Amino acid sequence: MQKKHLEFSGLYDVRAVRIIVQKLQDCYTALGIVHTHFKHLPKEFDDYVANPKPNGYQSIHTVVLGKGGKPIEVQIRT
Repeated sequence: MQKKHLEFSGLYDVRAVRIIVQKLQDCYTALGIVHTHFKHLPKEFDDYVANPKPNGYQSIHTVVLGKGGKPIEVQIRT
């Protein structure tokens, strides 16, 4: 936090959920379900399925607002 000069309130991965699916294309189905049931923060979204990291990592990361408006990071992967 100190190296990146971030405030604690700016961290979205303090609360996190990981959803594991069978097939890569199911990541998008799960994302649709999550975004249907929870308000999401559009600026806090990374699609590493469409754009894998150089090390091969594939996942979708999104941030939704949970109970009391608290942000929750959701990671969806196989």
